[in-house]
Amino acid sequence: EKDYDNLVAAWKSWRDNTGLKFRHDYLRTINLENIGARQNGYPDASFYKWSESFEDLKFNEEVMDIYQTIVPLYKQVHGYVRYHLKKLYPNRFNGTGPIPAH
Repeated sequence: EKDYDNLVAAWKSWRDNTGLKFRHDYLRTINLENIGARQNGYPDASFYKWSESFEDLKFNEEVMDIYQTIVPLYKQVHGYVRYHLKKLYPNRFNGTGPIPAH
């Protein structure tokens, strides 16, 4: 279906009836995980969950190197998608801005 307004309405309806219902519980869970991580000497739960799972002490540095390597490809893919969305839905997308998540 190419009717932009119907697609936006369907997306918003789905989001309102799924993700938003769990937002409070999800945020509470993250907060509790972060408290536990800090009590164990980590800055937050992501360090607690991920950093200890890998033997490589330079894991975070290597991930950032990989990220920097793929950023140009990501930007190209994003631009390609944005270009085609703008063609499909004229006057709905900024040619240089982010793609709306609605």
